[in-house]
Amino acid sequence: MGLIIISFIACVINLYLIIFGGIVFIIGCIFILISDTRIKIKIATILIPLILYIPATFLFLMAYNYTSPKIFLIPKNYNGKLRIVYEEKCGQKLRTEDGKEIFEFPKNGILILSEKFNGNINHKYYFVDSKGIKTEIPQANIDKQNLRFPNVSILGAGTMSDKEIKIGVSSDYDIDAVKYTDFFVNQKENDDFDYKKEQKFDSLTFAVVDLCRNK
Repeated sequence: MGLIIISFIACVINLYLIIFGGIVFIIGCIFILISDTRIKIKIATILIPLILYIPATFLFLMAYNYTSPKIFLIPKNYNGKLRIVYEEKCGQKLRTEDGKEIFEFPKNGILILSEKFNGNINHKYYFVDSKGIKTEIPQANIDKQNLRFPNVSILGAGTMSDKEIKIGVSSDYDIDAVKYTDFFVNQKENDDFDYKKEQKFDSLTFAVVDLCRNK
């Protein structure tokens, strides 16, 4: 039961952990199912977190909106994955405007920062043209219903080491690992997953980080 509670709390307070938390939740469910607990308690233990997840997340986000938002500035007409790489000594420091942190992405969609990861998810997204004119982009709904396009989705966080992706894995003991969070800019409906494009983007990430580290 402890694993289910931990995964539920983690996924509610930080959407970046939803993949990792989902795995922990499934493991917790397996332990509950094979335990000697009464069947009614087993069912309740598994179903209650699933039923309460969206309402709890909604209430948490409502409360979180009272914090200062992070501003994401994205090149106009950008489509595809965005990636923030954290804790690189060669990375840039975030600038602030009116108490808001500004994340300004380059044209390749990979932003390298010297900052540590911050789970604050009160985000505002904008396309920015060559003249600096901003157009706000909505964040995709959690349930993916009534989507407006373009929009931005939060994908998750993880590490990359030895040229491999390790979703949700800590890299505290791997000094060469790349810590990242991913987002996706959807320009239109039915943007299909492209495995080759994903591989190319991962390879580009390693190249950009290596270039940064070897300056």
